[in-house]
Amino acid sequence: MSYELITTSKTKNRHINYRKLSDVLYGVVHWWGDDKGKSFDETVNFLCNNDRKVSANYVVEAGRVAQIADDQDVALHAGQWEVNEVSIGLENRPDCRSEDLDTLAQLIADIEVRLGHSLYLIGHRDIISTSCPGEYYPHLPELIHRVNTIKAGMNNAPAALTAQERADRLAKLQELKQKKKQAA
Repeated sequence: MSYELITTSKTKNRHINYRKLSDVLYGVVHWWGDDKGKSFDETVNFLCNNDRKVSANYVVEAGRVAQIADDQDVALHAGQWEVNEVSIGLENRPDCRSEDLDTLAQLIADIEVRLGHSLYLIGHRDIISTSCPGEYYPHLPELIHRVNTIKAGMNNAPAALTAQERADRLAKLQELKQKKKQAA
């Protein structure tokens, strides 16, 4: 592990032990906004203690990660319950420095080893109308490549998603988004 894992803070905006790890199919990449003055610690504190019903599973910046909701917990991050149920929220430093991407890629590889399968990585804006994940969005293909490169050097790492698995996950995501439209 090439980052410090901090587990001392937990968000109140989560559903504890709500799902099995096999239910987690997506990693949703977020940034903590275009206010680049906000710190890692301020973001962790906000996501743990707000009354706006927003959170994440992880807060990430170069060299450190705060896990504020366990992988079995449903964090309130995607803006859509059906997507929250099947995803992990990854809240990132907005600068999107190479070191931030390195830490995020290592974290995702570690999560995938724990899950026993690969995640379909998406940006928050793939779910709802938002600018989130900002500068991370054009870097998603690079992030996926970094994750797969890291996993290639790990024991027991799941294989990268096949083209068919990616198509299936995309179809499921579209189905989940359609459910929200029908409910509205």
